[in-house]
Amino acid sequence: METRAVTSYLFTIGASIAEWLEQKRLTKSGSAKTVRAYGDTIEQFRAFLAGGGLDLLSNPIDIARVAPLWASTRRPSPLKSDGTPNKRHEGPVSNATYNQRLAIVSSWYTFVQDTYKLEIPNPIKDVPKRRVQAYAAAIPIEPDVVETGLGALRSNGTEKYDKAMNKLYYN
Repeated sequence: METRAVTSYLFTIGASIAEWLEQKRLTKSGSAKTVRAYGDTIEQFRAFLAGGGLDLLSNPIDIARVAPLWASTRRPSPLKSDGTPNKRHEGPVSNATYNQRLAIVSSWYTFVQDTYKLEIPNPIKDVPKRRVQAYAAAIPIEPDVVETGLGALRSNGTEKYDKAMNKLYYN
């Protein structure tokens, strides 16, 4: 019978990030785009921290102090195919983007706490989040457009019209 010694695992930030991303790929949507976005976000945060001589396991108070600055920072604007600046990437980041960045980083801390059973604080947990209104940018549909659409449903039979009205009233 062969005997093997169990080797201990040497925790590194890089290896934990790779495992965290793999867990995201396996347990969430599995979307390569989402995993890439998570990876890019955590690496951008690490680069920001490194500019101040910090990393993810540095003093949590320092990390909590700089996280809002990083989450608010607009990334360099990608150029359009014609070489001109992309206007979409100007001005302050949206509240949703700010919150999403913090949530991604916080997710890594939670993963490390749960998976590696390390007693480290999650410095992002207490960073104030911004208020987000889910439909703040929604534009109401003009009443005549609604009436035209409902009229078309009415002319196609009462079943579709009734279903549409029920959705409007009860959802």
